[in-house]
Amino acid sequence: MPSSRRIAVAAGAATAMLVAVPSYAVVRSPQTGSAQPAATPSRISTNAPAAPGATPTSAPGASATATGGASTAPGATSSTGPTGSATSSVRPAPSTTYAPPALGSDAPAPVARNLQVERPFDVQPAPTGGLSPDSSWPDAGQLFTETELAQVVPGLSGVRASDCLPGQLPGGGSTARNATCTLTLTLRGEPAEDASRLVVSIRSIGAPDAVGRSWSSTLAAQRARSGERPGLYTFYRNGVLGASSAYTDGTTTRVLVQRPGLAAEVWFSGIGFTRLKPTYEASREAFRTEVSPGVIQLLAGKMARAQ
Repeated sequence: MPSSRRIAVAAGAATAMLVAVPSYAVVRSPQTGSAQPAATPSRISTNAPAAPGATPTSAPGASATATGGASTAPGATSSTGPTGSATSSVRPAPSTTYAPPALGSDAPAPVARNLQVERPFDVQPAPTGGLSPDSSWPDAGQLFTETELAQVVPGLSGVRASDCLPGQLPGGGSTARNATCTLTLTLRGEPAEDASRLVVSIRSIGAPDAVGRSWSSTLAAQRARSGERPGLYTFYRNGVLGASSAYTDGTTTRVLVQRPGLAAEVWFSGIGFTRLKPTYEASREAFRTEVSPGVIQLLAGKMARAQ
C-alpha cells in the first residue's frame, strides 16, 4: 500500500511596525523648576517579536514568498488522504480588533468629559494587514486642532508645530507624513521663552493584530518597570475614555485606540505645564489627572468617528 502523504501550505505576510519612538522624561531643575526632554531616536522595523502569550495571525490577501515558502491562496490548507480524496479548509481571518491584556477592575477609570473632535482619523487599512504609512496617515503636527486642545488645556490660545520628523521605514524611505512633532503651546501666564510643549509621537497605525503585538510587548516591559518605581505609573482600566488601553508614567502617556479593522498607538509627553496651578507640584498633578485623560479621550474620539 502506498504511504499516505500530507502537504500543507499556508500563506503569510510580514508585518511592519514601529518599535522605537521618541520617549521623553521631564527633568526639573531644583533652581528653576524647568523641564527638559530626553529623546531617543525613532525607527520602524519589521518582524518584531510577539508578546508572551500572543498568537500571530496571517494577514489576508498576501502570499508567502519572503521566507522561501510556496504561495497558495491565503488562509487555505489542502490535504490528500490515503484514498486520494482531497479536502480543504479555510483558516479564520485575523480578528477585526485586538484585545489588550486586562489590567484589573481596580485600575483607575477617569470620568469622560463632553469633548468635541474636529479632525478625526481617516486612515485607510493596509491591504496586506500590516501598517498604513501612506498619505492617509495623519501628520503628527496636525493631529490636534487648537479648539480640541483648548477643551483640556486651561488658558490655551495658540499652538505651533516644530521639530517634525517622519518615521523611518525598514530598508529605506520614510512615512508619507510626520510621525513625531513638538507642539509649542501659548498658555495664559506663561512667558514665551518657557512655553509648555506637547510632544506627539504616532507609534503605529495599521491592522489590530500587528499593532497589538507591539502594544503587548511594550506594556509588559513597562509594567515590569513600574514594579521597580512604585507610584510613578498609572495604568488605566481598559476601555475608559473610549480608548482600548492607556497608561502613563506621569510625563509620557501611551494610548491604544481602535475601530474594526484598524488600530493606532500614539504617545504624547507633556514638557513644562508648571503654571496650571499655583505650585509646581499641583500643576504637574493637574497635567497627570486632567490634561492627560482629556488628550486620551480626544484620541479615542478621533478613531471612533472615522468611517
